[in-house]
Amino acid sequence: MDLRIATETRQEQRQLLLPRLLQGVEILQLPRQSLVWRLREEVTANEALLLAGPDRVEVEGEGAPRGGEDRMEWDDSVQGGRNGAGPRPDPLALAPAPAATLAAELRDQVLFRELTPPVRRAFERLLEALDARGHLPPAPQAVAQAAGEGVPREAAEQAYALLRSLEPAGVGAAGPVEAMLAQLASDDPDLPRLAEILTIHLEALARGRRKGVARALGVDRPGLERLLEKISRLEPCPGSRYDAAPAPPVRPDLLVTLGPAGELRLTLEEEDLPRPVLAPAYLRRAQSNRLPGPVRKGMEEQIRRARWLVEALEERSRTLYRVGREAVQVQAGFFRGHREHPLPLRMDRVARVLELHPSTVSRAVADKWVQHDRGIMPLKELFPAGSAPAGDLSRQALGDLIAAMIREESPDRPLSDGEIARRLAARGLALARRTVAKYRAERTLPPCRERRRD
Repeated sequence: MDLRIATETRQEQRQLLLPRLLQGVEILQLPRQSLVWRLREEVTANEALLLAGPDRVEVEGEGAPRGGEDRMEWDDSVQGGRNGAGPRPDPLALAPAPAATLAAELRDQVLFRELTPPVRRAFERLLEALDARGHLPPAPQAVAQAAGEGVPREAAEQAYALLRSLEPAGVGAAGPVEAMLAQLASDDPDLPRLAEILTIHLEALARGRRKGVARALGVDRPGLERLLEKISRLEPCPGSRYDAAPAPPVRPDLLVTLGPAGELRLTLEEEDLPRPVLAPAYLRRAQSNRLPGPVRKGMEEQIRRARWLVEALEERSRTLYRVGREAVQVQAGFFRGHREHPLPLRMDRVARVLELHPSTVSRAVADKWVQHDRGIMPLKELFPAGSAPAGDLSRQALGDLIAAMIREESPDRPLSDGEIARRLAARGLALARRTVAKYRAERTLPPCRERRRD
């Protein structure tokens, strides 16, 4: 083996993101709540920063938009408020509703019942054992867990029977099938067949073997569909609508309002964002001639990073506003109510107009929200990617069309993604099979083989 040490000269190109540029990219992409957390972390770690309250943010507009079919006027002084234009978002509408808990609901139902102390203790133990779906272990095991430590088995059995008698029906069942069986009406003439479906034929139905299941039940195809419609109204997880974590409030990043003359106004919503500022005392201390060299160097580095953060926030506001204004200009008909869905719009088109990199537009749009007269929507929905062969249909409209075609298909001959693409092409809408599959998946519609019903 010949081991040698050699020196080699090689020329290559590399793209390196400087720390300042990297920080700007990260700040631009952060959604509002994550940005607040990031700012607090930066202020905690950097003595050169102070976290001030929301401040006025001035961003110069770039002139009137280009002419088009719709006349538009813009509110080009972007500020933390709204320049008096349009109604403010209702803070109560943005607040999460308090979540009801399954345990609280069940306690309320037995609040005025005369229960012995052992039964009430056993009942509380059963509530603690309930999972988020409202299920318990099988009856013998659940009763055994509730008994003991001053609770006789008889009291545990009474508590278990009490729990199973409460609403929602099926609570305390050992699993989904048992929960649905508990919800069947005892006087339903279809009770035997419904129970047979739940206990025997669920796997066959999941495989699409409806013809065989109908034959086993002794019913025709419409009769089977009627039975399945009854089962669809049952709740396999009675506790699923309880104990849900409240959705976090959505606050818009951009506000679009319609002026009295029909002009569109765009405002950047940043009044609730904390603003990091340079600490004057730290700046004065860093200029002292009495500081040792290493200490001064460290303080200058902190100040430099603090300035990068402030500049990154200003650039974030400016970029978000420019991208939002261009998108709103293209989608003027949608915001005025002339169109149900936004027009097809690609981010690279907006990037060319604004002389930005497409990735910059993508980061500015990610996880941002825009509020208008009809509600709050993700900013990304203003960029339904489209092409000329798809006409003026947006991504949302194309998805609706594909979903409608699937709803109207024959159960025994469902449409494949390729067949859907061919039918769309016959209507003058050129979409690739992979694009059809993507839109179908976004609507949580299963593929062809899983929709087949023999």
